[in-house]
Parts: sequence; structure tokens; C-alpha cells
Amino acid sequence: MGLLPWIPAGPVVDIGCGQGHFSAAMAAYGLPVTALDVDASALSAARKSYGGQIDWLHEDIRAHRLNRESQAAIVCLNVFPYIPHGERARLIGRLKAAVKPGGLLILTGYTLLDPSAQLRLATSINRLDQRPTGVLALGELHERLREWQVLFAFEGWAFEGSGQEERGSEVVEGRHISQIVARKPDLAKKEPFSARPFSTLGVGSAWHRSWSPQLNTAQGPQYVELQLEDWLDPAEDRALLQLLKATPVLFRARGVGTALNSALPDLLRLLARTQSPFWVVSLGLWSLQSGLTLPLPPSPRVWDAVLAQLLQIRAQVSCPFLLENSVASLSLGLAESELLNRLAENCDCGLSLDLNQLCQFGALQGFEPLEWLRALAPERIMALRLPADTGSPVYAEAWRMARQVLRQSPIQALSVVAAPDQWALAAQLDQGQQWLMEAH
Repeated sequence: MGLLPWIPAGPVVDIGCGQGHFSAAMAAYGLPVTALDVDASALSAARKSYGGQIDWLHEDIRAHRLNRESQAAIVCLNVFPYIPHGERARLIGRLKAAVKPGGLLILTGYTLLDPSAQLRLATSINRLDQRPTGVLALGELHERLREWQVLFAFEGWAFEGSGQEERGSEVVEGRHISQIVARKPDLAKKEPFSARPFSTLGVGSAWHRSWSPQLNTAQGPQYVELQLEDWLDPAEDRALLQLLKATPVLFRARGVGTALNSALPDLLRLLARTQSPFWVVSLGLWSLQSGLTLPLPPSPRVWDAVLAQLLQIRAQVSCPFLLENSVASLSLGLAESELLNRLAENCDCGLSLDLNQLCQFGALQGFEPLEWLRALAPERIMALRLPADTGSPVYAEAWRMARQVLRQSPIQALSVVAAPDQWALAAQLDQGQQWLMEAH
């Protein structure tokens, strides 16, 4: 079950599902599942036990149509003993082709050391001819998946239940198996920022668990923002799947630094799950120990290190990111916008503007927010954040600035930021949607 959070968004296929236990676990987790088996009685029992939330098919995988790059994961456990040796390479090739980039392939088979290797378990597709049992060595699996990222590999004896060969006076027959879990590489070409097609998220808001009933209303946000650091634990994945049924999400990282580097595997997992068109990282130093975003010292050495990290992230994460001004970096005043712009150009990324923070710090430090904006390339500004509190002293100024930016920049996401106790967002969301429609 620990594998489930690592399956990206999309349908999964369970080949040789048997009694349907694993198919049911994936479906209960929130994944759309198709389950195949050639054993009609086993399939009937599975359907009776687990109901219609799964697409149960009485079909041989060799006759089943699998579209290219259509599956988030393919699970094929102990099917290969029943596949003749001469058909194995073609079947593995079909399964590989059907997994979409970033998706998983889980294969298990018996090796030559298994007792059944001496039998004739394999059959022709018409199931009339018995043939020698198909065996599958781990070395062959590694070779056939040599360009994939292997997440888990095992070859040896496997036993049900406690894993003991002897249970009291009973000797339990084990299976000598090979098993591999591999991720298909994402070879998507990283296009220049100016050439990337971005889909519009619309008008959204930061999400709080108490807001979930509102997401089904017509007045609700078109997407919600999630703080990346709050969702790194795979235990939160099931709640994320439920949220995704109601609305798209946009992840935000609190800052750069070692904490973000450590979170990259989970960031990749979450972006694959949500299929967001981009994500946002604040221009600050995220400290895991203090739980705060700290200012970045204004030294060339620090900024060179930030640039190196952002370039590394861009190389590892195919989903584009937007760099955003933050409370920590606004202490730099006008210099911050010049640094933001320089980093965005060197990393070839987009920009997100928190206009609420910008206006607040402009008033505190005595700089003009519009002058701060002039240093930025308008074509790179993709997202805006605006205050929801009409009583805020910078509310009107921030919304006026948003209208100006919308006229000049290709905004794809406009977020209205509210505290958990602020429920009345309908007017601000409607205003944002109207402006965004006019801009497009």
C-alpha cells in the first residue's frame, strides 16, 4: 500500500487481478481502476465482493487494447507464468508503451527456482495449448527496463502471511519470484518560457480544510492554493485525491534552501498527482527548523547559490515554476524586483506577484510599488495574489495594481488570499473572474 501515493494522476490497470484485493485497495484510495482476469469465477467473486466502482473485464491481456501512454500505472502480478516464453518480450513492450511518462510499471513473475517452472502453466491465447511455464529473472527485468528509474527490485523466496516456511507442523510452499517497480522517464522537452503553452487556472484562493464544503458551490474558487510543506507526508495523499475531485490545485513552496532540496522527490510526486500547469516558489530561505521563511542576505555569493539551486530544480522538475516576491525578501526594497527579474531570466521561469505584501512593504519602507514593478519583464508575470479583506489599508491599491498588470501580462492564475475565518469571498472572486476574462 505504500506504493499508492507514488502513482500519478490517471487510470490504472490491474492485470491478473484474481480476487480483486489490490484492485479494490487502489480504487478505495481514489484511483480509477480497470481490472482484468481470464478466470471468470475469480472475477465474479471480485465483482461480488467489491462492487461496481471498478471496471471488471473478463479478458486476456494479450487481447486487451492498451492505448499508448494512457495509464498512470500498470500492475501485473504473477501473470507471466501463464504467458509462453516467446510472447513475453512483446507483452512487456506493450506494457511499457502503455505507461505514460512518470507512470509506474509493477511486474512480478516466477523464476527458474520456483517449483512450477518445471510445469506447463502457460497457454496459447486461445487457451487450448499448454506450454512450459513462463519464467522471469530479475536480470531480464532490469535489462528490459534499463532506461527506467527502478524504485524497488527483489528476487527470492516469498511466502504469504508471516513469511515463515513452517507454521506449526505445516510446511508452507513459497514462491521464488522476481519483482520490479519502475518509473517511466519523463522525456518531455523543456521549451523556452516564451514558447510554452500555459493553461489558465482562473481565480482561486488559499485552501483551508474548513472550506471544503464551499468548493462545490457556483461561487467557489476555480482552483485552490496548497502549501507544499503541508502535503509532503504520503499519508495526506488520500485527502489530496478527494480535494482534486472538486477543484484543481496550485502548490506553493515557502522558499529555497536545503529544505526544498529534500522535498524534491515529494514535490515530483505531488505535481504528477495534481497535473498543475505550474507551481510557485517564494524568494526567501525556508527554514525547516524554525518553520519560517527567512530573508536572503543581499550578497552576490548568496544569489549565486540561489540561482544554482533554481537551475538544478528546473533540470529535475519538468513542471515550470514561478518565482514570487516574499515577506522575507521585500526588505530589499526596490532591489528585490531587479533580483527577481534577473533570476527569472537566468532560470527561464515565470513570475508570481503577491501584490498584498508588495503594497504593505512599500508603505512601510517608503518605496513606490509601481516603480518596483517597472524592473520586471511583464511577459513573465503569470500569477497574482490579492487581499480579500476590504478593510485592509492596501486593499484598494493592490486591486488597482492588479488591473494594470492584467492589461500588460499573460496572467493565468489570480488568487484571492483570505484568512480561515473569512468566508465571504464571492464578490472578490467574481471581480477577479471578470477582469481575467476581459484580459484574455
